[in-house]
Amino acid sequence: MPSTFAWVDLTDKDRQKMMEIIRMGRERETRDELGIGTVRDSIANIFFPGTSTIQTRIKYMLLVPWIYLLHEKKRTPFPEIKAKERKSETDLIKVFLNSDDQNGVIGKEAGASLQRLPSSIYWAGLSRWGIRLFPGSQEQYHKYLNSYYSALRKQRVSDDEEPVSLVEPNWHPAIPEPPSNFPKEATLKLTEAEAEYLLDRISITCKDSLLAHLVTQANEEVECAFVWEHPQLADFPAHFRDQIKHAENFSQIMHGAFLMYNLLLAKGSNLELKYAEWIEEWLQGFRKRLRDFEAWDLNKFWAFVNTEDADIPGKTISFVEYWIALMLAKVDSNICEDETCKTLIINREKEVKRNRARLINSSAQDNWSGASGTGRLGFRWHIAKGMINDIHKSLAQ
Repeated sequence: MPSTFAWVDLTDKDRQKMMEIIRMGRERETRDELGIGTVRDSIANIFFPGTSTIQTRIKYMLLVPWIYLLHEKKRTPFPEIKAKERKSETDLIKVFLNSDDQNGVIGKEAGASLQRLPSSIYWAGLSRWGIRLFPGSQEQYHKYLNSYYSALRKQRVSDDEEPVSLVEPNWHPAIPEPPSNFPKEATLKLTEAEAEYLLDRISITCKDSLLAHLVTQANEEVECAFVWEHPQLADFPAHFRDQIKHAENFSQIMHGAFLMYNLLLAKGSNLELKYAEWIEEWLQGFRKRLRDFEAWDLNKFWAFVNTEDADIPGKTISFVEYWIALMLAKVDSNICEDETCKTLIINREKEVKRNRARLINSSAQDNWSGASGTGRLGFRWHIAKGMINDIHKSLAQ
């Protein structure tokens, strides 16, 4: 029987605030209250290598190297490099905010007080795409620069007077040149040459990934919410369609677990009926795809996600499989009142978070905002989609 919903003694202001809290919680896919983050991140890394949830525009894959290359050219030494590079990055914020394309500007609100700089956010991705050649951390790179400058000064000269460097470059030598007035003027839009360079880097360094397929084969901008809604999905190679089906199944089935978790937290509050309503909606969607879940080969799923880099814990596998089996067995039940479902969620949070588990620790529960990890898992599609669209848009123009 479908649940009903009613607001209890709330003013318009209270209602608006509560819906904003819920909306924010539903959009976050990085919260890992039930310990399935290793599976989520494994799928995201397989699909879209080099990306992260806090990245925005793909142009930062060029902006960061450009800034560092300028400092290398100036021979900015350690320990000055950290402060000067930070100023260079935060100065760019003002430049972008004076442009006609402010979507995805990192530090738009924080300005010069920005804590997480783009260079930090994109550092790993720059290596994965073969744009950053220096193999260490950002701090290690900073400390290495003095030695790098010294080696450059001692470079040998061959008989034909061609310089031969004693050291390898820190950055890919074919990076497009920045605009002549960079960084005083800059944009987050890609030029055609920049788009072709990034497409080339992705296709070479991530050649077997869905990301590489989408930037090289798909040829139009898309706005779908999830990759399994891609308008060209039917034309994807079979192995990509199989991987995407695994991802869709995992996203949908675990969405129910997180809704149940929040329902338990909402017990006795104004949100309890709303979560019961959302769970009923989720169950309706689950029933529509019941045959897909009954035919889901979990052995193939775990073979797909449990890579050497991921190393999914056995307890995580057990929890996921138990939840799937429970949902298949109780597909026609009211799981909101099912004690087995409740116990599984409570025990799993306790296993993951121990004494910080909200469902057994009233003081930890006080920090609950009204929604925690309730958004459908998208496996960084919203990040990758923006990057892919930036490339296609530039090449089309």
